[in-house]
Amino acid sequence: MRRTAIERKNPMRVGLPLKRSALSRSLAHARATAIKRVTAMKVKPRRRSTKPLRARLADRSGGLCEIQMPGHCRGIALDPCHRIGTKAGGRQGAAAIEHDRLSNVLHGCRGCHDWQTAKGNRKRAEELGLVVPEETGVDTEARRVFYRGQWAWLLDDGRVER
Repeated sequence: MRRTAIERKNPMRVGLPLKRSALSRSLAHARATAIKRVTAMKVKPRRRSTKPLRARLADRSGGLCEIQMPGHCRGIALDPCHRIGTKAGGRQGAAAIEHDRLSNVLHGCRGCHDWQTAKGNRKRAEELGLVVPEETGVDTEARRVFYRGQWAWLLDDGRVER
């Protein structure tokens, strides 16, 4: 079947604004009132920033993976890997301050972080100190970790003692 171009009956006009219909005006009004309603709502305070922790973590790691699992490591550290996980509810208030300590966090690449958090590797990760079972009164400074191929203690001031 052969197709021909459709002829235009009215020439196109350039530069004329579109006419607003009653429907588009009511939609614009509904959108504006919804925005006002949302901004008037009481907003929950956000969790405190982890930027200082990330900066101190990058200083300690030098940008290189601290886990270095053979066969999984990609070398460049991108993710903070918590030894005691946050679970579904997250951490707020005093628990967040206790949780975001340098002794509880390793700077890992994506491959090592995925290995650390995989369910099948949990027991091995606990043996290496990469994951600490959550118990009452757990001090991550007192738990050794297999850090870049050697046993070491991570301290909250950013030092690594071998």
